[in-house]
Amino acid sequence: MYRRNKRYTYKQLRLRKAVSTLAWLLVLTVYMTSTIYGIASFTANAINCNVYTDHSTSGVERRATVTLAEPLKSSESEVYSVVVTDIGCYTEEPEVMQYQLNTTYSDCITSKHPVLIECADWELEELARLAFLEAGSDWISDDCIRAVIEVAFNQLNYGAWGDTLHEVIFSVNSDGTRNYSPALDIPYTEPTERCREIVKDVYENGIALPSRVMFFRAYYYHQWLGAVPEFEIDGVYFSSSWWCE
Repeated sequence: MYRRNKRYTYKQLRLRKAVSTLAWLLVLTVYMTSTIYGIASFTANAINCNVYTDHSTSGVERRATVTLAEPLKSSESEVYSVVVTDIGCYTEEPEVMQYQLNTTYSDCITSKHPVLIECADWELEELARLAFLEAGSDWISDDCIRAVIEVAFNQLNYGAWGDTLHEVIFSVNSDGTRNYSPALDIPYTEPTERCREIVKDVYENGIALPSRVMFFRAYYYHQWLGAVPEFEIDGVYFSSSWWCE
């Protein structure tokens, strides 16, 4: 005795193939739906979690909300004017907001400290061009331009962004973004004499800002965990961090 193979018509074979395909598509859809739901749940939990830190030595308590909207970045390489970015930690404590509103550039000025690295004239010219690109508008005050320039010199003194002023200005962060986003426009920029004079004055007579102030950006304070708001001038927001001194 033997089993005779069952024969199928062409239409039956097409139907079997269609049913098999639909079954696999259903399985794939269920798998993708469960995966997307899991990722969405994880992201929602991450966005809603709170991160608490103790009171810093400056008396500012930092409470932040972790968000995955920006990529994580090393705070040592996080410098921007319009510069960059990170797991953002949005300050919520009213004490901190009050601190931000009441602190000005004049409040932060200390006894001057020198630029520790000798700079060539062409490097000072590069910094004047960068200052013009970052804060060279006519309506921006001398104090704002001076603070931008002093941040660059503080970075140079600190040594994490390069050994020369040129290296600091054109340094690239670990995530591929530039330390100063408009740096590539420097060769095509003509600064004002005001920018040149302020660069020369800071280089020759010293930096008035505390050495910890090494970050600035437009529109709002840096939002990565550990950033400490310092002051705002003309829409440019200056910050420090716990590791800066």
